[in-house]
Amino acid sequence: MSFKIFKFKILCRAENDLALPHFSGSTVRGAFGHALKSLACINLNEDCQSCKLSGECIYMKIFETSPSVPSGTGSSVKDIPHPFIIETDEGLSGTIPRGSSFKIYLAIFGQFENWSHYFFKAMQNAGKIGIGKGQGNFSLVEIKDYFSESVLFAGSYRPIRPSACSIDFKAKTYRKNIAIRLCSPLRIVKDGTLIDNLTPELLMTTVSRRLNLLNQFYGDQAKLYDFERLKRSCEKLRLEQSTVRLAKNRFSNRQAKYIPLDGLIGEIRLYNLNSLTYQIIKAAELVHIGKGSSLGLGQIKISNEK
Repeated sequence: MSFKIFKFKILCRAENDLALPHFSGSTVRGAFGHALKSLACINLNEDCQSCKLSGECIYMKIFETSPSVPSGTGSSVKDIPHPFIIETDEGLSGTIPRGSSFKIYLAIFGQFENWSHYFFKAMQNAGKIGIGKGQGNFSLVEIKDYFSESVLFAGSYRPIRPSACSIDFKAKTYRKNIAIRLCSPLRIVKDGTLIDNLTPELLMTTVSRRLNLLNQFYGDQAKLYDFERLKRSCEKLRLEQSTVRLAKNRFSNRQAKYIPLDGLIGEIRLYNLNSLTYQIIKAAELVHIGKGSSLGLGQIKISNEK
């Protein structure tokens, strides 16, 4: 893979009772964004879009996505993916008692790993700001490199270079038939409509588009794989889905509006994969699928491989 993926496991402790909604990654992300802006911004009274320093602002680059588009991408500003994903433990919802431990997972793409200290400090400050109903507080206990299990923080920061994940799209190993569990709502939008009935082509092209946009903005822009081969491979795939539409939204104080979090939950089965289509789906375990990926939406896990 020509863009690097870094991932961190952040162990937290509830300092008082937390009241969290289902799919709490969105709630954590909201507090993280607020903390990051407070950490980075030197002109809080000015609108970000009109701020003269916005082009150099770390908050804008991380949380609002950069307005600069690499030449030749053909992508509009709204297509720029965020350089991070926030996930929480599955089932992290309801009342989390004071003193209980829980985990937050943070993925960072490409060169933005150089700013990981800002991510970690913002997450620490988010715990002080509070999350969920009642703004419950939490503290950071430990930060580990997800891939190597090396401890980067445990009371004090340790200058250890994190490991980057690499996915080989030319790998020959694969599973022909797989089950895909949707761990958080899957939001695939086509022509402005949220899709309920998936097709193999729509699923694979959605993942492929995200991978290539991430590579365009956070990688070396080299071609990841043969797109004509992918197109031909999709014609042979068969998809079965056992899903339901979950209706959910969250109020964003920053945007002063409700953010839709509704999407598909359940299981998808894919049949007749080859090495390329399998590796693309495996990559989606790390980068997620569809809209709201940085909120933790579109998280999948391949299970019951056959």
